[in-house]
Amino acid sequence: MLARWIVAAMLVADCTPICAASPKLACALDGSGTGMPPLVLQAVARDVWRVPVANGEADPGNGGWVTQPVVVRDGARVWLIGSGPTPAQGLRLRCAISAAVGREVTDVINTRAHPELALANLAYAGARVWALDDVAAAMEQRCLQCLDRLRRRLSERDRDDPREAAGQAADAISPQDPAMTLHPLTIRTPDHLLHGDSGTLGPFDWWAIERAAGERTLLLLHRRSRWLIAQGLVWAGDVPNMRETTLDEMAAALERLRKIAVRPDVRGVLGEQGEPGSASDVMDHLEYLAQLRQRTEQALDRGDVEGARPIELPAFADRPGYAAYHGLNRQRVWRLLERRLFD
Repeated sequence: MLARWIVAAMLVADCTPICAASPKLACALDGSGTGMPPLVLQAVARDVWRVPVANGEADPGNGGWVTQPVVVRDGARVWLIGSGPTPAQGLRLRCAISAAVGREVTDVINTRAHPELALANLAYAGARVWALDDVAAAMEQRCLQCLDRLRRRLSERDRDDPREAAGQAADAISPQDPAMTLHPLTIRTPDHLLHGDSGTLGPFDWWAIERAAGERTLLLLHRRSRWLIAQGLVWAGDVPNMRETTLDEMAAALERLRKIAVRPDVRGVLGEQGEPGSASDVMDHLEYLAQLRQRTEQALDRGDVEGARPIELPAFADRPGYAAYHGLNRQRVWRLLERRLFD
């Protein structure tokens, strides 16, 4: 581990002198060569900003920005929830934060073991990186696999013009600097661990919510603004993404979140994607899952074959992520409930 860190530090120090020496200069170059718009911090409350991201899954066009980072200024400290998908993209975000907030990030929180929100940790030199103890352990075990998966997603080729898509992928992963890529040496796992099921951390109250069997995510409440940060749990104005979870586990996690979100000391919810939301978005997700369960059970009772008559939910079909997420959700729910028929 130490050897890996030494090599990684030498690699980054040698290849990123601009950012290390002058954040202002790095910010002036933000987005250069990527073909992507600058990252923007949108104010949610005093000293709280969100960074809007794309709907759907990571691809060359969005550069992996599919988990919404949240920035919180607390006195001399600047907290970043979700570091970004790659070191190069994390550098872009670091520069955007420095320009908008006037300070460098001091603390990064990895809410769960998910590449799109944690593989940019190395870009925040000198910052403490926080996570649940089991999340940090999962990252130690799976980061190489997650890195490879994300690299493949960012390198997917467009069917109409493979050469153009390949160029987009190269830019998204490595703007300017070949060292700031998805490479095993640039993996930085959390070095400050949270233990237990709930507690406080800086300006936050936190709860550990099981999103899948043995897979917990941090739910954070910024006490002063009263905004909940619920990465991996809420897609405001959209349908939930059930990748890496199941129907029962997601429903249980959302029900626990709902009980917190409806409290009078909670103002709203900042989710994985989408505009600032509220407890109604959590209840909307629960209704989506309930309808999907009910219609799948009805199809199984009729003896339908999976895919013969795809289950659609018209009430949710106009949501931005429906086309991207519903097919996967439908498949996961079908196979879970079908398996139970034979248990």
